[in-house]
Amino acid sequence: MNTSKTQDTSLNGLSQQLLAKYAKELGVSESALNSFFKIIDAQHVPLKELDSKLHEIADSFQVLMLRLGAMHSEDPQVIRLKGHARRVLLTSCAYAQAEYLLNQAAAYDLYAIEQVDDAARQHRLSAAATHADNAQLQRVQLCYAEAAEYFKKAAEILPLDHQYKQERADYLGKAGYDFHRAARYSAALALYEQSLAIRRDLDHKSGEGTLLPSTGKIYRVRGDNATTLQRYEQSLALSRKLGTKADEAVICWNIGGIYQEQNELSKAEEYISRTVQLDEEIGLPDLAEDREALARIRAQLQGL
Repeated sequence: MNTSKTQDTSLNGLSQQLLAKYAKELGVSESALNSFFKIIDAQHVPLKELDSKLHEIADSFQVLMLRLGAMHSEDPQVIRLKGHARRVLLTSCAYAQAEYLLNQAAAYDLYAIEQVDDAARQHRLSAAATHADNAQLQRVQLCYAEAAEYFKKAAEILPLDHQYKQERADYLGKAGYDFHRAARYSAALALYEQSLAIRRDLDHKSGEGTLLPSTGKIYRVRGDNATTLQRYEQSLALSRKLGTKADEAVICWNIGGIYQEQNELSKAEEYISRTVQLDEEIGLPDLAEDREALARIRAQLQGL
C-alpha cells in the first residue's frame, strides 16, 4: 500500500496557518482538530473525502457538546459523570475516557431503575438520552456500527408509554441509518422496518416518506428491484400527498434509473421527464444533468 496518501491526511506537513484556518472554519480548538485528524487516519479516510469528513466530525462533535451541556437528568451523580465526560472532550478529546464516563452514567441510571420503582420512568429517559449521547460520540469518530448499537439501546430502554413512541421511532431510524452506513444491511433493514411500523401507527406521514426510500435502497443492494420499486412508489405517493416536490423529484429519478437499467425505456422516460419538470418548477440544481439524461433516454427510444 502506498503510505504517502495516509501521511497527507495527518498533521505532518500542514502549516500552522492551515491548521488555524481549519480550526476557525470548523469552530473547534486546535487540540480538537488534532484529534479529528487522528480519527481520519484511524478510519483510513480517502484523501478526496478529507474536507467533507472533517466537517462531518466537527458537526457531530458540536452536537455532542450541546447534548452534554444540556443534560437530561436531575441526578447529581449522572450530571457529574456527564459533565466530566464533556470536560475531558473539551480539554483533551479523550474519546475512550468520555465513553467510559458516559457508560458509567448510563449504568448508574440503569441500576437506579432496578432499585427505585418511583423514579424508574425518569431514569429510563435519562439512560436512553445517555445512550444517544454515546451514539453521537461514536458518530464523531465515524464509528457507525457502534453508534447504531447505542441508538438501538436508547430505543430499547425507553418507557413503553404511547407518548414515547415517536422518540423510539427516531432512535430506531437513526440506528438503522448508521447500520446502513456501516453496510450492515440486514440489521439496518430490521430497524428501519420497526421505525416504519411505529410511524405508520402514529400516522406520521413525513417520517414514513423518509424511511421508505431507505428501505428501498437496501432491497436494491440485494438485487430485489421489484420490492425497491414498490417502496419507492409508496414514498412517491406520500411526497405528492405532502407536496414535497424536491423529494418527489429525487424519487422519480431513482425509479427512472431502475427502469432504465431494466431497459424499460418508456417507463424510464416517464419518470425522468417528471424529474426534469420538477427541477424546472422549483429550481433544483441538477436540472442540466437531468435534461441530458432525459435526452439520452429519448434518443434510445428513437433508435438514435
